[in-house]
Amino acid sequence: MRRAPAVVLAPSLARLAGLACLLLGASADAVPRLALRPGGTAFEGPTDPEVTSLWWNPAAISQLRGAHLLVDGQLLLSQGSIDRSPICAAASATGPLSCADRSFPRTPVSDLGWTGFAGVTWDFRQENLAIGFAVSMPWEQHRSFAGADNADAIAGSGRGPNGYQLPVAYQLRSQDFRTLYFTLGLAVKLSQRLSFGAAVSVVDSWASIAFDRDTAPGLGSTGLAAAGGYESPSAAQKVKVSADGGPLWSGGPIPSPSGLGISVGLMAQPVDGIFLGASWQRMFPFNSTGGRFTLSRATLATINPSSLQEALGCSPCTGGAAIVFDLPDVWSIGLRVVLPHNFEIATWGRVVVYGNYSRGSAADDALVIDFSGAPVQKGVVPGRLVLGRGLQPAVAGELGVRWRPVAALRLGLSIATESSSVGQQFVSAAALDGPKLDGMLAAEVRLRWFRLMAGYALTGYFLGTIGGGYDPTATTTCVDKSYSLDYCTKALRGEGLPSNAGSYSLLDHRFSLALGFDY
Repeated sequence: MRRAPAVVLAPSLARLAGLACLLLGASADAVPRLALRPGGTAFEGPTDPEVTSLWWNPAAISQLRGAHLLVDGQLLLSQGSIDRSPICAAASATGPLSCADRSFPRTPVSDLGWTGFAGVTWDFRQENLAIGFAVSMPWEQHRSFAGADNADAIAGSGRGPNGYQLPVAYQLRSQDFRTLYFTLGLAVKLSQRLSFGAAVSVVDSWASIAFDRDTAPGLGSTGLAAAGGYESPSAAQKVKVSADGGPLWSGGPIPSPSGLGISVGLMAQPVDGIFLGASWQRMFPFNSTGGRFTLSRATLATINPSSLQEALGCSPCTGGAAIVFDLPDVWSIGLRVVLPHNFEIATWGRVVVYGNYSRGSAADDALVIDFSGAPVQKGVVPGRLVLGRGLQPAVAGELGVRWRPVAALRLGLSIATESSSVGQQFVSAAALDGPKLDGMLAAEVRLRWFRLMAGYALTGYFLGTIGGGYDPTATTTCVDKSYSLDYCTKALRGEGLPSNAGSYSLLDHRFSLALGFDY
């Protein structure tokens, strides 16, 4: 396969420098997602007298008398598949991807993840005051694909053993994004039927992202011809980035938390047996870029250049990286009704404002990676990659029924639904989200001061066939036309990336086990 000479490569990279932050992305989206039930149990929400209310609505802990301890663990198993549609690898710079001369094998989705919650509340033996502390991991996103690690071992080739190339590599190889909350909450009864609550959380976040970047479209038709077409192994550049909250001060060795969370809520009991609740949460970053969270590390970006970049003399290239993102606001409301014969009905709704920041550019609503050091200085990667477009607010709701047939046993059944946090045309291996329908069964056994809770939830995603919102010919055309705005509109919207068209399916199984101690 013919390779681009250095004399062609260097001027092409120079021309790209001005618009690289918008044209040279990858369709990855490591923005963490909020679980339907962040505490992990079926007996939680903005109105429930549970320790998990420290997350949902701190005012609700005003209902708890005495001391309460809850420890919950959750295991998440994801199953599904991705069948990418064939592409036209050798399409002209202005032609559609319609010849379908390159097809891909089916990629299975099979991931195992975990999260948890631990908290304690105490009312000081007073009726109008309660305090609580919790450690939780409500926001997380984990995804990896079979063969990703083996393929990563072949520096710069894009291929693993037996010539295998991961079909979704240009969307995602792997990601692990977690946030750890240390929450202190307080609830005050303003009257017998109205409570106010507030919580402050110190938040630590860390992330690891790996994906391939097709370097050929950003070099125009010349680079595309040298590579042999779109998604050619010779043009596959491997990017792997890890980052956390960064040093406590510039250049310091001590790591620091990523941000501060604030939560406020109200809890009302207008009549006996009816409870209403509402809450709002917002995150404030300690280390920010334009008001957004920034996770950074000086030496945890590794770039394996593509074969087209061999003349740059940097393989592998190691440098600094900063991951810039938003943790969305969360608005929640809830209603709980106590019925005769030991029944309860509980329902809640919430809005999570993913990608609704409207700062005026694509980068402001996306995940961004800022690079520094040798990879940028050598021209291997631009100073900024903009990832994860297509985010939108997600609306969720749940209806649950609880029944206590005997004093020592409580049973729960809930049905929940949530809209997609990603626009349908931007679904990909990394932005694997869609409208959901979820059902959960749970049981609680109480023996004096000890409680054991177990639950199982099944979440189905309505995905199906995706037409795709990305087209790499948009980037190639933009470069060939000397970045004229008349030809770069689509690329500037972040849509000039490897195609995400295909069929997607996903099921999540969530198992939870909790121990409670009530004194």
